[in-house]
Amino acid sequence: MADVGYVTRIARQLSAGLAERLGIPEPAEAWRAFYAQVANETAVGDPSTIGVRNRNPLNLKALGPSVNWYGQVGTDEQGFAIFESEQAGVKAEVQNYLAPNYAGVVEAFKVGDVGSLVSAIERSPWDAGHYGDTLENFLPGGSAAPTVADNDCPLGQVKTVFGTCAAPGHNSAGELQKDFGVNLNPFDALGKSIEDFQRTVATGTRQIAVAGVIIGAVVILGYAGVKQIVD
Repeated sequence: MADVGYVTRIARQLSAGLAERLGIPEPAEAWRAFYAQVANETAVGDPSTIGVRNRNPLNLKALGPSVNWYGQVGTDEQGFAIFESEQAGVKAEVQNYLAPNYAGVVEAFKVGDVGSLVSAIERSPWDAGHYGDTLENFLPGGSAAPTVADNDCPLGQVKTVFGTCAAPGHNSAGELQKDFGVNLNPFDALGKSIEDFQRTVATGTRQIAVAGVIIGAVVILGYAGVKQIVD
């Protein structure tokens, strides 16, 4: 099961931790690129994945039998590091961003443009061929992001009165009316009902009047015919 809250938390920790290590202000939107990376590595926070189970959300490989990452307490059967805590795993992953191989990631992070940072991660050795050019699909709201996870909405969306998710501003009556073809204004709805009723009554009245005229005409013609025969 996806857990957007987990992915968001880890992404923000990575972004804040890297900014702290670099001694710079944290770029406001950079965490979104890390969100995409964590979402890709952990199937959007699925607790059954190796990254979540090992408290190693970016799936760092163990360095070797004699060298451990910060906070590493073991190595699983596939060679991935196991960390003592989520925070320890994040700290090790921030440290890995500072390796020379990831200079492009660090430079893109300093600029703070999400698209450039995603591209830098895709071009880095971290990709190992499995990100390809699709990492941006895991950005909040991207095609690989879940529509609803754990009764919550994806980043950048809010819960509507229908229990669905929509962009901010689309939970107003006007926007929902436009998006879903419904009228949420009770007075408008009441006015429409009254108009419909009045229209129905008027139509019925006209129909009754026409029927009355027809019946009256038949009666008159019938009476005239009878009178003519009698006379």
